[in-house]
Amino acid sequence: MYKMVTRLMKGLGVISSVLLLMLTLDSCSAGQGVGLAATAVQDFRTKYNDEQYQEIYKHSDDSFKKTAPEAEVVDFFSKLREKLGKAGNANHINQSVNVSSMGTMVSMVYDTEFTKGKGQERFVFIIKDGVAKLIDYKVDSPLLITQ
Repeated sequence: MYKMVTRLMKGLGVISSVLLLMLTLDSCSAGQGVGLAATAVQDFRTKYNDEQYQEIYKHSDDSFKKTAPEAEVVDFFSKLREKLGKAGNANHINQSVNVSSMGTMVSMVYDTEFTKGKGQERFVFIIKDGVAKLIDYKVDSPLLITQ
């Protein structure tokens, strides 16, 4: 009986160690994912401000590209730029991370000062192979209603 309990305890110790290692790896993936997503937000803003909308589309995830053809996405960002202006200072207000076998999904929310007013941006990225790719972008602003 003692040997059986000892083997069981050793087995539980190995399982606990494996679970702890998996949680540690997931948290590293989550932390790295947030850093990659934050860098991707800055890259997005640079391209947006430089009116490089085709580049935003080109470097987005295939799931983003399936939502609309490139011409529609370019037109959307062009109209957004007309109404809001360039993106300026932004305050990071929220983030969430979901780590799964499909990759790490990172959502980032910012209160952003545009040249013509304020807006709240939400970016969602998928992190695969150390690269953050845009899968969703939304912006809310009163300027989108009034102009």
